[in-house]
Amino acid sequence: MKLNVLLGFVALYICHCQARVQLRLTDGKHKYEGRVEAFVNSQWGPISARGWNKKAAQVVCRQLGFGGKVIRYTKGVTYGHPKGPRPVWLEAINCNGTENHIDDCNHSGWVKSKRRLNFFDLAGVMCYTAEGRVLFPPVASAWGDINVGINFTICGGEKLK
Repeated sequence: MKLNVLLGFVALYICHCQARVQLRLTDGKHKYEGRVEAFVNSQWGPISARGWNKKAAQVVCRQLGFGGKVIRYTKGVTYGHPKGPRPVWLEAINCNGTENHIDDCNHSGWVKSKRRLNFFDLAGVMCYTAEGRVLFPPVASAWGDINVGINFTICGGEKLK
């Protein structure tokens, strides 16, 4: 009897792991930025910017292996519009910012296959990385916060901040 219960638990655990949704960043200039898309039902589709904020962007960056730090998050066509019709896979996201996976956030549910995005409905993010920390796109297109720090020394040895 114990063996059946154990096998059932293992099968459930494997199924749970496989159910995690893959994410990617597309149409950015670098690997750590772009429009957020999810792979659902064997198809890539964008995530809606409805409910999209810095906390949700942190979760995406963490899930993609960038540690959860965000340089900026965007709503709209900063990273272009998807080519061809694509389903909306997720909208009305509500994250607290500490989740490890976008599946762990509250949202209105996956698979909005009949819903189509307008130009202001696209979620995008620029994740913080060592190589990306000083590469900013034009500030006019950013909807998120950008903090810039400059620290250098002038010839006299006096440090400016």
